[in-house]
Amino acid sequence: MLKKFDWNKKIFNLVPFYGLVPIVIALSFNVFVFTGTRPLTQHLHHYDIYSKLDQMIPFSPWWMVIYVLAFPTWAIGYVMIAREERKICFNMFTAEIIAKALVLLCFFIYPTVMIDPQHVYSSEISHGFIGWLCRFVYSFDEPNNLFPSIHCLESWFVFRAAFSLKHGGVKYKTFMFISAILVFASVLFVKQHVIIDIIGGIAVVEIALFLAKKYNLGRVFFALERKLSGKNVEE
Repeated sequence: MLKKFDWNKKIFNLVPFYGLVPIVIALSFNVFVFTGTRPLTQHLHHYDIYSKLDQMIPFSPWWMVIYVLAFPTWAIGYVMIAREERKICFNMFTAEIIAKALVLLCFFIYPTVMIDPQHVYSSEISHGFIGWLCRFVYSFDEPNNLFPSIHCLESWFVFRAAFSLKHGGVKYKTFMFISAILVFASVLFVKQHVIIDIIGGIAVVEIALFLAKKYNLGRVFFALERKLSGKNVEE
């Protein structure tokens, strides 16, 4: 069935099938790294890296709106990458997967924990929409396995990827940069991460982009397409 499928065919008129495959793989791996590692690391010693500088940053629940809006921003970034030509698309998503693999290693080698904002700042969380949004996020996003920040990783990734795209333009790049900076601020103001988590998120993206480009690791997806389609797809 896959061999007869046209890998250039647009899905929902948004992305070609060859771009959808790495999205699905990247998202699946992301789910495992974010949720699957917690049961495996819960018995390990967790380090508290909450610094005095982090203590100086006030809790501001309104920033939870920015924190949540990061998700559709990443979706836009993923779609933009998937719409690119194969080499750019495959290299970018390979870098994304490498970055998540580095996060996975960090979660096991240096698991971290911080204060639970839902308890510490309960008196500052309102009962309106913002309060509901905060409680909703805190209910499934526990304050552990924080370094590096996946939230910041994703925002920096779609921003950095914007500079490799052949479409998007200056406005798109500017939008992704501003979005990344706002997300960095949001994770601090809603007390989901500390400063070093942001630095770690940026670092793993830069390392992953370097490795993917230097060793042309996107060729793995070319090999996968050749195997599944039975066609000789040129890199």
